[in-house]
Amino acid sequence: MPKIGYKPTPEHRNNLSVAHKGQMAWNKGTSKSGMLGKRHNKGTIELMSKKAMGRTHTLEARKKMSKSKTGTKFSYDTKKKMSMAQLNVSEEEWDGFKYTENKKFRKTHQYKYWRWEVFLRDIYTCQDCGETSGILNAHHIKSFAKYPKLRLNINNGITLCHKCHMELHRLVKK
Repeated sequence: MPKIGYKPTPEHRNNLSVAHKGQMAWNKGTSKSGMLGKRHNKGTIELMSKKAMGRTHTLEARKKMSKSKTGTKFSYDTKKKMSMAQLNVSEEEWDGFKYTENKKFRKTHQYKYWRWEVFLRDIYTCQDCGETSGILNAHHIKSFAKYPKLRLNINNGITLCHKCHMELHRLVKK
């Protein structure tokens, strides 16, 4: 047993590594529940499910769980399953992800080109406060919803920073 404070040399560490090649790690195959590699039978699963019914997590626990998932990238299949669970439908009943016409339109190349043209014309500068850095928005002067024919008209657009855009729509949190 090495003494406390003993630091093995790189050569000694290499010798230990070579000597232990092919051996199973000391904690491989252990489990606190003793169920590693085993499955519960259907009766046990039903019993555990019944016992868990009605249990809820505390608000603090839910916040922690939510925070731990922040930034997680889910696969298409996982997103699909989450969508089906939220809608409470089976796979046969599920009819795909739904986007509003507004969202679909804003993903088109024409709309992205319109935004780019507005930003270029305004030299990437907020036309309200003169801000040149940060988040910029291409705002429709005449309403996007009320004037569909003017949606792609470059003269119907203006560059605003995020703050000015929120103030314009009166969405500022006070």
